[in-house]
Amino acid sequence: MPEGMARRALAVLRERYALGPTLACEKLRECRGIALSAETIRALMIAAGLWIPRKVNRAAARGASLYLQ
Repeated sequence: MPEGMARRALAVLRERYALGPTLACEKLRECRGIALSAETIRALMIAAGLWIPRKVNRAAARGASLYLQ
């Protein structure tokens, strides 16, 4: 993925859209001509702090202490 495309997508998302990753992906493609997958958009949004995943893997959240018991 070109770095410029990722920056452009994030800039548009910050300025114009308060959407989830799937709908944001559709809007970016339809309105802005930015063709990235929903998973790529989700990863970019999470890294930028624009999206917080609903489900958290509880075992990963507890870390290695789970396996030491």
